[in-house]
Amino acid sequence: MAARKPLDRTPGTVPEVHADGENVTFRFDVAGIVEPTKLVLRCNAQGGVWASISFEPRALRHKE
Repeated sequence: MAARKPLDRTPGTVPEVHADGENVTFRFDVAGIVEPTKLVLRCNAQGGVWASISFEPRALRHKE
C-alpha cells in the first residue's frame, strides 16, 4: 500500500454551486484524482444530503 501524503493545509479550489428549486448541488474537484472526477453533494431543504463520485468529461459538464 502506498504511503499517504501529509496534508498541506492549503485551501482547494472553490466548488461549483448550483441551485435547483429547494436543492443545492456542490461539485468539488478531488485532489490527486483524474481531473474530470468530482465529489458531488446535493442538499435539500428537509436536511437530506446525497453524495456521489462523478466522472464528468468536459463535453458533459453542467453549463449555466
